[in-house]
Amino acid sequence: MQRAMARRASPAGLSKMALVVGWLMANPVAHGNPTGGTVVGGTASITSSTPGTTDIVQSSNRAIINWQSFSIGVGETVNFVQPSSSSVTLNRVLGNDPSQIFGRMNANGMVMLVNPNGIVFGKTARVDVGGLVAATANV
Repeated sequence: MQRAMARRASPAGLSKMALVVGWLMANPVAHGNPTGGTVVGGTASITSSTPGTTDIVQSSNRAIINWQSFSIGVGETVNFVQPSSSSVTLNRVLGNDPSQIFGRMNANGMVMLVNPNGIVFGKTARVDVGGLVAATANV
């Protein structure tokens, strides 16, 4: 008769894993500002006025932007300049990476961020928007 053996992680192995996870949480690795933006609804422009800053200037009340990636690194800023406080920008991430928000996001209206791969707001994130919806559902 053969006996199945269960393999258990050693306490030392679990401690090392916990240290690595803790270090990753304390030292965010967000890679730059959003990339690959394409306006697919409404009217908006995407520019980089200075290194580390992305400006989305929206001239219609509603806009939809598809992004390849949408992260904001530490010390970086994304500004949504919208026509009014009732304006909405839907940002859909089509790439395979989760969104990592560790920098600043500013908007005078509502920002919706949808990424089926996940969204993380780190301790260095600063979000100053009229309204925010962050979802992992596929819209």
